[in-house]
Amino acid sequence: MITKHKVLSVHYKLYEDNATGELIEETYSGSPLTFIFGIGQMIPAFEAYLEGKQAGEAFNFTLQTEEAYGPYHEESAIEVHLDDLRNEAGEIDPEKIFIGGRITMEDQSGRVFQGEIMEMSDSAAIIDFNHPMAGITLHFVGEILEVRDATASEIDHQHVH
Repeated sequence: MITKHKVLSVHYKLYEDNATGELIEETYSGSPLTFIFGIGQMIPAFEAYLEGKQAGEAFNFTLQTEEAYGPYHEESAIEVHLDDLRNEAGEIDPEKIFIGGRITMEDQSGRVFQGEIMEMSDSAAIIDFNHPMAGITLHFVGEILEVRDATASEIDHQHVH
């Protein structure tokens, strides 16, 4: 039964809004999602829907925006001067800085943020620091493949070995 410190392996399909919405991602064509339950690796509401289930059980549930990655915030898409995106050589690396590219930035307090470059001009870039799934209702359909106890080492290292 799924409880804290169990290792889960699940296959799923993730749709936008509901089971007939746009397919966002799926694991059936590759490796299942495997994680340690109850240690903060997954969205809390996702885990809440799985808690108490067992291997072999199917699941089908919807996470509203507030339960998932939260609402989309327009103010989280900000303009960044290109000088702040230059590498050590003082250049804009076209393999790292391009429209659609993901970028990691740090603020003055040392907090790290992930963003997507949405627009670029000769002097600045618009970078969206919202989570890629912010503002989206998520619908999961899948099955639980395996449930086992996490080892002491897995719990200590916070990942499945």
